[in-house]
Amino acid sequence: MAGKSRDVRSLIKLLDQQIDVARRMRDALSAERRAMVSGDVDSLLSAVSRKMGLVAEMKELDQRRSEWLEAQGMGGSVLSDVAQAFPDVREALWERADRLKRELEDVASLSRANAEMLRQQLRVTRGTIDFLLSLSQVGFQYGQEGRLAGAHALGGRLVDREA
Repeated sequence: MAGKSRDVRSLIKLLDQQIDVARRMRDALSAERRAMVSGDVDSLLSAVSRKMGLVAEMKELDQRRSEWLEAQGMGGSVLSDVAQAFPDVREALWERADRLKRELEDVASLSRANAEMLRQQLRVTRGTIDFLLSLSQVGFQYGQEGRLAGAHALGGRLVDREA
């Protein structure tokens, strides 16, 4: 079993790498959210780019973990099965599995929150586009200095600020 215990250390190393990638993904999602709130397009593009690279890294590590399980004759097993098979490193496996689970829960939560923020902004943007399109259908057009041409009754403004 000593040879197998040494080999299971490579799985523990993979789990540590997955935890690290999940932390970096959480940081990228936090940066993405800050960029969305502040309207900083350059930071947003940077965060999205980092996220894409981290997704690829996560997939690669997950593939390597699956390959490790296959090599041990444990294909399709979950970490609890592995922990039972390697009692001398059971605690280390449980600890890593718990940390990875918590990191991934944080990632999922941030991802959902960012997606909701994007959905809300998309609704606002669509509403603005629909509004502008409706103006073109009734003869309003933007003229000089951003004023609406055709809104003569209001002095070129859609809203009478003096009312």
